[in-house]
Amino acid sequence: MIRGFLGSDSYSGDLIIPSKVNGVTVTILGRTFQNDTVLKSVVIPDTITNLTDVTTFRKCTNLTTVTFSKNLTRLTSKMFMDCTSLTTLNNFSDNGSITEIGEYAF
Repeated sequence: MIRGFLGSDSYSGDLIIPSKVNGVTVTILGRTFQNDTVLKSVVIPDTITNLTDVTTFRKCTNLTTVTFSKNLTRLTSKMFMDCTSLTTLNNFSDNGSITEIGEYAF
């Protein structure tokens, strides 16, 4: 589980979440990016099948683009709530594996 993200001096707001960290497969994102006003785009790796923490991306007001895992099955409520700049969802409409989208997910 990735539980936090501190960024770095080179963090420009475009982020590719790794599929492994220190040899451990990333399968869960915690309250990692809530209120991140620098985040502009994020690529979620195919190792993540469920986005279940309601505040993972909440209030990321400059987030414009999300590329979803091709294996995503569940998107919980309020996941992208108050992401007022979000306009592009890659691998979302053509993703046949999504079976649940919670209330106010967007």
